[in-house]
Amino acid sequence: RELTGLGFSIMDIVASRMIIAGIAVFFIIMIKDKEMLKVKPRDLWCLIGAGLGGTFTFNIFYTVATNLLTLSLASILLCTMPIPVMIFSKFLFHEDITRRKIVALVLALTGCVLVSGIIENGASLSAKGVIFGILGSVGYALYNVFSRYAANKGYNSLTIIFYSFFSIAILSSV
Repeated sequence: RELTGLGFSIMDIVASRMIIAGIAVFFIIMIKDKEMLKVKPRDLWCLIGAGLGGTFTFNIFYTVATNLLTLSLASILLCTMPIPVMIFSKFLFHEDITRRKIVALVLALTGCVLVSGIIENGASLSAKGVIFGILGSVGYALYNVFSRYAANKGYNSLTIIFYSFFSIAILSSV
C-alpha cells in the first residue's frame, strides 16, 4: 500500500519483488550447486508456467486485492488456494476429492478466519477486491500445479523458483 501510495504501479512492485528474489535465489544456487541452473528446453513450459501462470498472476491479483481490501481479508482469500489446487489436481493428476480433504480445507480456512481478527474487527468489502483476492488464490494454485509438473520431471525447488522469477523479470522488463 505504501509503495502504491508513493506512485509505484502494481507492475513496478511485482517486478521489483521478483527481480530481487530472483537474484537472491541465483546466488543461493551458485553457492549450492550450479547444475541446478540446467534445464531441458522441452521442460521450460512448466517452469515458465509456474512463473507467468502462477507467481506472476498471484502477485498481480494479490497486490491489487491488498489495495482494495483489508490485509486480513486479502490474506484469507489467498488461503483459499487449496480449493483450486484440489480441483486442478482432480482433473490434471486424477486425484480423488475425499471427505478428509474437504474437512481439512474447512478447518484450515476456519483457522485463518479466526486468527486474522476479521470477525472481531470487521472487514471492508469490495466486490472487485474479493474477485481479485480469489484470482490471486487461483494464481497461487497454478504455481503449485506447474511446480508439481516440474518436480515430477526431477527439478529441484530452487530451480523451479529461479526460473519462475526469471520469467517474470523478463516479462516485466518488456
